[in-house]
Amino acid sequence: QKYPPKKRVASNITKERMLKHCSSVLLFLVVATSGSHHANNVVNNRSPYVTFGRPRRHLLSKSHLVGTSAMSPPSIIPRGGGDDDTPSPPPPTKITTLIFDIDDTLYDVANNFTCHRNTHGATSFMLKHLHFTSPSDATRVRDHYFEKYHSTAKALTVAQSEGQLPPTAPPFDLRDLAKHWVDELDYSLLGGPDRELVDMLRDCPLRMVAFTNGPREYALKVLKTLDLLRDDGGGGVFAAEDVFAVDDVLPHCKPEAGAFEKVFRRIGVRAEECVMVEDSMKNVKCAKALGMKTVLVLGTRVRTEEEAVINGEVPDERHESVDCCVRLVSEMRGRLGSLWEGCPAVFEVT
Repeated sequence: QKYPPKKRVASNITKERMLKHCSSVLLFLVVATSGSHHANNVVNNRSPYVTFGRPRRHLLSKSHLVGTSAMSPPSIIPRGGGDDDTPSPPPPTKITTLIFDIDDTLYDVANNFTCHRNTHGATSFMLKHLHFTSPSDATRVRDHYFEKYHSTAKALTVAQSEGQLPPTAPPFDLRDLAKHWVDELDYSLLGGPDRELVDMLRDCPLRMVAFTNGPREYALKVLKTLDLLRDDGGGGVFAAEDVFAVDDVLPHCKPEAGAFEKVFRRIGVRAEECVMVEDSMKNVKCAKALGMKTVLVLGTRVRTEEEAVINGEVPDERHESVDCCVRLVSEMRGRLGSLWEGCPAVFEVT
């Protein structure tokens, strides 16, 4: 009764010392049992359970004490950095669709059909339908815009909008160009069907799509000449509804992303599901940037410098955008045999 205040002070001091002592014991147990990684966390005051001087309140909650004895520390869950925590790489996206360019891809550039189309085919149309007075003037205008847009149809559309056609020229109509090419070009230069190519593509279980910067009727004529257009008798490779031309994507054209995206929407696929088979580096780069796998077709002869400039850069098989390179499309099965094993397929180059 003489010293109740002193006893109460002594009692409070004793409680505080006991609390510090318990904290020290608990800190020792955590350091001793949690390994160097967690010990460093504790020493650096990053433990989810302990701070210096006093335990965090949630340490004593029931959820952390389930399955522990009175003398054992609660279980500590590692906070990353271990081998088991490293996320596994996502599985490769399965391929469902092969998209082929047509000109200089489904036939060899060495047959010179493209050279014939880009010279006589283009200039004769411009002289006859757009009132150019000389082949040299027509070639100059066509090549200037073709180098930029990689499509005669898009080139002449823009040339007219910028006032580069003769004053007497009628409005450019893509259907006129398509009809002129269907009627006037020498399709014998294509050399007829390549049976090895036709049979190889028919054996592939993936969806086959053709995508060209040429007019639609012209594209169908080329595919039919090569026996690649599916017919009612079950022959061919490409169904008419799976053939896309510049008509389908204007005002865009390859290598613009908007052109590819229109095709993706029409066939209902994502870019990652597709392989783009192309001879143009511009188009290969765009396809790769969109997420597609790419196959560059070189042909059996080296393009001239003039052809390379007009058609959009010299083919470069070492470029990072090129996943696989072949001389001819008929070599694809030997390099990408996994695409013939089922649908969907894995893209594996051998």
